[in-house]
Amino acid sequence: MYPSSLNKLPALDRIQKINRFYSAGRRIHYSVIACLLLLVGVVGQVSGKPVRVVLSGTITDAQTGETLVGASVFETVHQQGTITDPYGHFSLQTNPGEQELVVSFIGYETFRRTFDLKKDTVLSVALKPKVFTTGDVKVVGSGSLWNINSTQGSANTLTPRDIDQIPTLLGEKDVMKAIQMLPGVQGGTEGSSDLIVRGGGPGQNLVLIDGIPVFNASHLFGFYSVFIPEAVKNIDFYKGAFPARYGGHLSSVVDVTMKEGNMKKITGSVSVGTLSSKGLIEGPIKKDKGSFLLAARRTYFDVFLSPLYRSQFSAGENGTLGYHFYDMVGKASYRLSPSDKLYASMYKGRDILKSTYGESYDNNTSNSSVGINWGNITSALRWNHIHSGNMTTNVQATYARFDYRNLYTSDERNGTDSTQAVNRASFVLFSGVKQAALRSQTDWVLSPAHRLIFGAEGNMAWFEPGSSTTRQSQANNEQPPIIDGGDKIRTSGASLFGEWHWKMTDRFTLNTGLRASYFHVGNKSFYFVQPRLSARYLLNETSSLKLSYARMYQPVHLLSSGNGNFPAQVWVPATSAIKPETSHQVSAGYYTRLHHDFNFSAEAYYKQLGNQVRFSDEVNLSNTLTDWQTNYREGKGRAWGLELLLRKKRGKTTGWIGYTLAWNQRQYNGINNNRWFWYQYDRRHDLKLNVAHHFSKQVQLAANWVYSSGYPFNAPLMSYNGYPGFINYQVYDFLTGNENKTPGYINIAPGYNSVRMELITASTFRSASRAKNGWEHPPGRLACIMPITG
Repeated sequence: MYPSSLNKLPALDRIQKINRFYSAGRRIHYSVIACLLLLVGVVGQVSGKPVRVVLSGTITDAQTGETLVGASVFETVHQQGTITDPYGHFSLQTNPGEQELVVSFIGYETFRRTFDLKKDTVLSVALKPKVFTTGDVKVVGSGSLWNINSTQGSANTLTPRDIDQIPTLLGEKDVMKAIQMLPGVQGGTEGSSDLIVRGGGPGQNLVLIDGIPVFNASHLFGFYSVFIPEAVKNIDFYKGAFPARYGGHLSSVVDVTMKEGNMKKITGSVSVGTLSSKGLIEGPIKKDKGSFLLAARRTYFDVFLSPLYRSQFSAGENGTLGYHFYDMVGKASYRLSPSDKLYASMYKGRDILKSTYGESYDNNTSNSSVGINWGNITSALRWNHIHSGNMTTNVQATYARFDYRNLYTSDERNGTDSTQAVNRASFVLFSGVKQAALRSQTDWVLSPAHRLIFGAEGNMAWFEPGSSTTRQSQANNEQPPIIDGGDKIRTSGASLFGEWHWKMTDRFTLNTGLRASYFHVGNKSFYFVQPRLSARYLLNETSSLKLSYARMYQPVHLLSSGNGNFPAQVWVPATSAIKPETSHQVSAGYYTRLHHDFNFSAEAYYKQLGNQVRFSDEVNLSNTLTDWQTNYREGKGRAWGLELLLRKKRGKTTGWIGYTLAWNQRQYNGINNNRWFWYQYDRRHDLKLNVAHHFSKQVQLAANWVYSSGYPFNAPLMSYNGYPGFINYQVYDFLTGNENKTPGYINIAPGYNSVRMELITASTFRSASRAKNGWEHPPGRLACIMPITG
């Protein structure tokens, strides 16, 4: 049938039109056929011939029913393997016929079974914990070649067993301290649990607890992390080659998975330590279908501090001094069907520091109190669905909040009637951030050579960088409160991400990823495309080369001064004035197994940092919170280095040696004449040794040895007394670029069983490179005066 308009044309023109009509039709027809053939070819490549079958399932602990993360699953006939995901699930595609499956995990007996696979098969494997005896202790590792075969570089996985063998201050096990023992990672200050990763800053780490962001992951001004070690199942740590499913921070990802609880029976534990006490209870909601876990921890510094504080008072004086922190964790899971499982989790933790002082004289009384408290609240609801043996989807809704409060109250009364107040005053300083998010992620194993991970996420956040409320009354006459609301900012964001894992040949594997992000604040919108690329080439069965590139962006800033004197963490969003932080990172590494028990890696990296925000040092904390958009300096950074790691994960004696050779620089407008200078966390050499010997399951001897080079700093220009005997003031010049350097130090920490001791040997703090001519402040330089209590 032809268009009716052709009948109106002359005969010759009508013939030409008909020919063109048929020619176009043939081209469309051929194009459709070509597309169909291409699709058939792709499907044929993905599905393979002959038709493959899917072997999938879940790996659990036989005693507790807890799923095992990172267990090695290996099919011996075709020499292919994988590891279990955060939910203990695995999927393998193979040819029909007889197959042998080997499943192994550290501390468990190896599972071996032969199957005659004729169709897709779902398998549940329960591994039995190994039995330790005094005479024969043997710790069997799993996946000793996984780090060599995997395309993922710049990453480490830690288990509770790794945390147990890290001796820490007064025996308090800590997740972040264990991560700090890895090459490429250092703490902000001695004893701090902050993470400084490959030249980044403390605010550039994405810390997740069951997929929920934690804005402040430390207690005691950075000396301990918020995680209760006994409730932790697994930690995945990335310092480069970031998968596209992660985003929003520049330097590292700490992805902590909490235990789900015992599905077999109710169990619990109580621990009384030098600094804190902990308790944990777990058990089935319904046996083999659901479980719960509850854990809590509290310190008791206040029990020791108050008596010491009160002993300094004279007659007529009184007061209290107390500090403590606490953590509470809860998690529940329930299997709705063989393909559906529901998870709910929460965390709450807080630091509370409060001091009171009162005195009485001539029928007059005066009382004052100062308090600081800060903490996190997180919660999540997650649905895990298995579409088929080779496809799973997780949908999660999360909520996270962090806030910081500084409170001061005082009142003075005269006369014998204590209700007659003469003066009363109070001051409250507040800073906080909260975020609600929804996320979906699908993992699809198309074939042994192709795997896709894709998803989307969206969030809304509310930032309150600073607000203060001042109340005052004189002679019982209440004055109107003075409220400085600061800025309350709402932001929204969304991301689409995808990863394609492609095994191109037996030796070469390529992981490509893309993350497209949107961030909106006020009247400003930001769009970012973040490519990710990782490649691995197998040199032989026991060694490989890896290359990676990652583009990252961070739409939030942690405002901190260069002197590190502020205890508060103030999170602010990017705005039209302060742009999001950005980074490019490339890394190349060599991975090998030197011996059956030893793995070695050497990795070099280079990182460029853009839009780095440094809070101006010349302002105090109150001005920081209420006027942050004008009190900052913008700059850039660069870092490069080499990381070496020798690790032993099998046998009676385990541990690792890590060495880092690194350079770290910054350049800010208005500092050091706009020239590059060494960043405050620049440390040239970092050597770490961790070793543990297992005499039995209950007894082990462990030790750490750490050497670190000194770090750059600004020395004070002058010092003078403030209030006699209470405050000394030091004057700093913050327009220079860290022209002094501390000497290196050695840290030795031995530990025995669950009772641990720590011995720290450190050099005396002193300037090592630049001496000022006296303590006089040079003219024409901006200085900051900061109190030092003591």
